Amino acid sequence: MSPLNLLILSLATFYAAYAVSSTHGPWRVFEWLRTHLPLGGLMACLVCLSPWLAALFYVLLLTPLAVIAYVLAVGGASVLLWRYTGGSNL
Repeated sequence: MSPLNLLILSLATFYAAYAVSSTHGPWRVFEWLRTHLPLGGLMACLVCLSPWLAALFYVLLLTPLAVIAYVLAVGGASVLLWRYTGGSNL
């Protein structure tokens, strides 16, 4: 795996795990998932959710659907930059 793919995988995993475990999501879909599909707390824990999402995104990177991981990686980078520069109302 190239360093660029590792960075994309890391950022996409961070963003997706953060969004699912800590935000309401569009139309409150993530909130609904956390309450109706708790999976022993997996959906509410960023650390617990990350390995599963990383595996999913790794597979996506090997297919034509890699663009999904790229888009999520850009989202992850923007959240990290925003937090680094002082943003705190997530």
